[in-house]
Amino acid sequence: MRYLTGIIFLLILATAPLPLASNRDWAWSPLSFLVGLMLIFLAVSAAIQVRQPKNQIFPLLPAIAISIVVLWAIIQTIAMPLWLDSNPLLASLPATLKLAHDGRIAIDVERAWTGIMRILAYVGVFWAASQLCTDRAFANRMCWTIIAAGIVVTTYGFVMQVSVRSCIVLTVIKRPLEGGDPCSFSGTFVNSGNYATYAGLVSLICVAQLHALIFRPDPPANRRTRLLQILTRLSGKGGIYLCALIVLQGGLLFSASRAGIAAFVIAAGIMIALLSASQRHGRASTLASFSMILIFMVIMLIIGGEGVIKRSFGLLIEGDRDRVSLFGLSLQAISLRPWTGWGVGSFEVIYSIFQTPALVPQYDKAHNTYLENAMDLGIPASILLEVAIFLVAVRCFRGMRSRTHHAHYPAIGFGCTVLVGLQAFVDFGVQIPAVAGLYAALLGMSWAQSWSSRQVEYSPSTT
Repeated sequence: MRYLTGIIFLLILATAPLPLASNRDWAWSPLSFLVGLMLIFLAVSAAIQVRQPKNQIFPLLPAIAISIVVLWAIIQTIAMPLWLDSNPLLASLPATLKLAHDGRIAIDVERAWTGIMRILAYVGVFWAASQLCTDRAFANRMCWTIIAAGIVVTTYGFVMQVSVRSCIVLTVIKRPLEGGDPCSFSGTFVNSGNYATYAGLVSLICVAQLHALIFRPDPPANRRTRLLQILTRLSGKGGIYLCALIVLQGGLLFSASRAGIAAFVIAAGIMIALLSASQRHGRASTLASFSMILIFMVIMLIIGGEGVIKRSFGLLIEGDRDRVSLFGLSLQAISLRPWTGWGVGSFEVIYSIFQTPALVPQYDKAHNTYLENAMDLGIPASILLEVAIFLVAVRCFRGMRSRTHHAHYPAIGFGCTVLVGLQAFVDFGVQIPAVAGLYAALLGMSWAQSWSSRQVEYSPSTT
């Protein structure tokens, strides 16, 4: 049963980014069904397992925080006269939006329930990963599956770049960039920024695995022998990681996502610095790691960085008026309901009310996940959601520093949190199912691997 659960789990991770990053109902619904089926199998497997992990493996505090957030999101959909607002703008909402304002906090109940189901699916992916990845061999298979999926997604993007200049993804016709430039490179994603988040997450896995291979603890050896060991590893499994990293970084640069590239560089640098410090590799090894990343990024930037350089100069000269307006709109909506929020997934509905003349295109995301969460859930619940993720990241950080071997597994979760957390200030990649599911899986894997096998307690099954 556990073997079948593992197959379904890997299938979810491999296929989620392919159908437009699962960001359509026809793609999202089968994915959520598979997550539910996997959780049933996993529950049965846990019930019949002779020895099962306890205490540290179950994320109690994050689970409590997430449970409160989900409960509040459900309460937002319940009709109560107590929630009726006296604000004149809110009183005019039924006529403006043609929605029945019957005392519910959620301004669009259907969107709210869809958002709640997505949150529960991501929590399910995290929980499944935290259980399955107690086995280090499965954690390794999961990483290989994610890397393979990332290469497929990026290769498809290169094919579309050559054939249709990235203006068609599956059946979706994209809008060309301003100034007559070709459409943005986005793999199987519609939005290049979302693809950049995905490619950055997969790239961090490659970086962590390469670091673990190159700086693996070995018996003392002279420099020549040490160099021979490193070259031998790079010519084998390390060579695959290196080639995958080149492909993924090529896609990341072609996406021209300034935030995505900056977030990856910062996250990779922090992850390597902490890994080197925790494993006591010394200044020379740390400097060598940073030098390799810097040289690699400079080479990739020279080869395919024309788009990101052009967009960076455009940002410096013209600024980003749309994002500034979106942030102001979000803050205005938050100020009207700072405690209760407007319901999960409410931004697109609210946008039609607060849209300013400066914002010509239709936006369905705030391009700042923190502001959108505060607008949807209210400030207290949104903070609680971020605290739950922060607690998991702290556990990954502690595991990275305490583990003698295989510390790169918890390091992946911490590095991915830095990447997602930074990019969430100006983008919405983590709100896309394929990206959110991947991030949840990596966090679950890192949580499970943040304890050594000596620290994990086991107890007989009660069945």
